[in-house]
Amino acid sequence: MGLVGRRPATRQCVWAPAGALAGIALLAVVTVVVRKPEKLVVVSPPVPSAPLVAKNEPAAAVRTPVGDVVRKPRTPEFVPTILAPQADSIVSKDRLRFRWKPIPQSRNYEVRVVQSDGDLVWEGQTDKSALRLPSDVTVKDGSYFVLITAYLEDGRTAKSAPVRFLIKR
Repeated sequence: MGLVGRRPATRQCVWAPAGALAGIALLAVVTVVVRKPEKLVVVSPPVPSAPLVAKNEPAAAVRTPVGDVVRKPRTPEFVPTILAPQADSIVSKDRLRFRWKPIPQSRNYEVRVVQSDGDLVWEGQTDKSALRLPSDVTVKDGSYFVLITAYLEDGRTAKSAPVRFLIKR
């Protein structure tokens, strides 16, 4: 009976260290997963202060103030002045003719007719100071604007103020 009731001692020795290693591994995994991430704080070096200036210089002598430089305003003779149609006039389509005061040193003129919403209706060019709307251009009754741009010999442009006119049949 003494031989049957005994268990071999090697089995107990194997499970004790394996259980201890499993417990340590479980504790390490839990520690890594549950741990809060650390905030990385980087301290920048202090900014060096500006050097002190020990030398005082005398104040600059008072000079006469320089006047503002103003470009020469455009004179009225360099802006096309629309003579016909007159502002807010009522014109029939077949009598529509554009005339303006000519500008010296102009190479040519561009005439643009736009609707009241700004859509282009017609655009034409001439070297004279008058131009008619071509017969193939269809315009309906309503409000329109004419704008004239003069292209000068020195490469500059001069634009007229828009003039509103009405077309009625």
